[in-house]
Amino acid sequence: MIGIIPARAGSTRLPGKNVSTLGGKSLVALAIEGALKSGVFSKLIVSSDDPQVITMAREYPVDIDERPTELSGGDVRVVEVVKYLLSKQEYADHNTLAVLFVTSPFREAAHIQEAARLLEQGRDSVLSITKMAQPPQFALKKEGENVVPWVSYDYFRINTQKQKMEPLYYPNFAIQMCKKEVVFTYNGFLGDDCGYVEISPEKAVDIDTQLDFDWARFLLKEGILSLP
Repeated sequence: MIGIIPARAGSTRLPGKNVSTLGGKSLVALAIEGALKSGVFSKLIVSSDDPQVITMAREYPVDIDERPTELSGGDVRVVEVVKYLLSKQEYADHNTLAVLFVTSPFREAAHIQEAARLLEQGRDSVLSITKMAQPPQFALKKEGENVVPWVSYDYFRINTQKQKMEPLYYPNFAIQMCKKEVVFTYNGFLGDDCGYVEISPEKAVDIDTQLDFDWARFLLKEGILSLP
């Protein structure tokens, strides 16, 4: 299996995000070390157009792919980067892969190992998920000057007890793992037989803004979480 750590330059919401430090290490270093610790990958690739990321990655036993310009923009989907890598001769014979974003600093090696175990059992894909804090069944949408239920009025007029609702989950993007055929068939990482690794809300921190970063630092400072 190959592991792919995408870390492009040019974040607009949090400039320099990938090389920002948490607990004394950059986010890209934390991602690399966690992936190596898992022991799951025969090859680990850091894909970046950021010179600082590339310099940091060279300190580890990983492959470094310097992205071409056409795959470096903010509108480029990660799946396009993955397809580009899988088209390379040195990676073409790998049938399974994982995408590990650097923005999930509390992802554990054990999470990656569990995802790999599920894939080995026959799933075509595995995602890391987290339970939604608020039931999306209560979501509202604007219609002119009013709001109306996004799903159904029944949740407001019949079933208003949150604790009785079916729990729903969101993909936290700490781990996206799948067979190569899923990428090319569905243009993504979610197949028809998708397993899951559940990660608690506090460990599912996804750093995209300064507020996210401050929250992660708070969790560390207060001893609520430690880095894997």
